[in-house]
Amino acid sequence: MMQVKFFRFSPRLSKDSPLDCTDEEILEMMVIMETKSFICYLVIEGKIKKIACVLRLKFDFFVVVLQPKKSTN
Repeated sequence: MMQVKFFRFSPRLSKDSPLDCTDEEILEMMVIMETKSFICYLVIEGKIKKIACVLRLKFDFFVVVLQPKKSTN
């Protein structure tokens, strides 16, 4: 079994709304109020820092692995 870290960043919304919703009041509540509070929750729980550390480690690994080898000539 592979050991892969999984992070889910999708806020739970208080209402169901269609994907093609254009009601500005509903969109404002969903995007501004609920998503902002979800992001604050992630920051408080430390999940943003955890995913940043994972991504930083992966990025550093790929930078080292993918760098072209320097010629000694």
